[in-house]
Amino acid sequence: MFFPISDENPSKNKPFITYCLIGLCIFSFVLQYLAQMNQEMFVNLGFVPNTFFNSILSIEAYIPIITSMFLHGGLAHIGGNMLYLWIFGDNVEDSMGKTRFIIFYFLCGGIAAISQGLVDPTSNIPMVGASGAIAGVLGAYLILYPRANVKCLIFIIIICLLYTSDAADEEDSVDLGGRRI
Repeated sequence: MFFPISDENPSKNKPFITYCLIGLCIFSFVLQYLAQMNQEMFVNLGFVPNTFFNSILSIEAYIPIITSMFLHGGLAHIGGNMLYLWIFGDNVEDSMGKTRFIIFYFLCGGIAAISQGLVDPTSNIPMVGASGAIAGVLGAYLILYPRANVKCLIFIIIICLLYTSDAADEEDSVDLGGRRI
């Protein structure tokens, strides 16, 4: 697994919009945590495909597309999203400018939510998180700065499986490539 920790691509201007987005997401997560991750909050503010695709085209149907980008499913979810936004958002905002960046960010998040919703438009499971918007920012960074150096932590995960069986089960087991199952 790769975790970016910084890039060697300093931005020229302060990334005000990026800082605001990170601050709003963290503030929203603190409120979620204080509300004990209330499921009703996810249903009311998350993007629910069935509600969206079966509603009459009204502004209320589109609000959860935006609000869902500020809710997160857990500490790892918000931590990963905010790490990527912190590292890559400043340069993309610097390149696009504040107004175009904020439009781009919400457009990517909206397209991602609707695209995911199209996979199962009858789903009543709320989708939350800024992952679609962050993926758009990361994609823009890769296009704008294809040769930028990014420092990463690399985790190598080794999964060992231990299989045991009883001698009594050996009669009923099947030989699969020299291994009895």
